[in-house]
Amino acid sequence: MSAFVLDNSVAMRWCFENANNPYAEAVLQRMADGNIEIDTRGSGRVFVEVHAVATRYRLTGYDAVYLELALRRNLPLATLDAELARACVAAGGSVL
Repeated sequence: MSAFVLDNSVAMRWCFENANNPYAEAVLQRMADGNIEIDTRGSGRVFVEVHAVATRYRLTGYDAVYLELALRRNLPLATLDAELARACVAAGGSVL
């Protein structure tokens, strides 16, 4: 399994029976084959790096956290949020 950053727009699709989505199901299958890693270094970046990403790409704070992590770790971003996906590509990142 290749590593990636998972955002809430995908994860929430797994919680509701009527919110099935083929993309979200494919991401879940990829996760089933590997371990979840928690980024513990991100909290110290909120006031500088994450804020800068939020401002530059006009994102909410929580979306900027996902994007900052994906860019910092050079990982693709798994998202169903079109605005976040566009920001990711604009920032030089990739979407899963």
